Amino acid sequence: MERILRSLSETESAQAEDRLSRLTRRELEVLRILATGVTSKQVAQQFGVSRRTVELHRSSLLAKLGARNLVQAIGEIAMLE
Repeated sequence: MERILRSLSETESAQAEDRLSRLTRRELEVLRILATGVTSKQVAQQFGVSRRTVELHRSSLLAKLGARNLVQAIGEIAMLE
């Protein structure tokens, strides 16, 4: 049973890694920072871009990951750790 669970975990991890590889470097940076609980406005200030730009990155990464919300997207990162 443990071997089956480990195999499922490895498969899910590989699938998450594949989905994350579709993100641009900036989208991945935005996702990692948003995962810490900061707002889009704070991310925008950190990168020196508009909040709208961050929201576009967020929208794009959600679509690429097939996630309906940020919590699901953050789950993709969590599978790899």
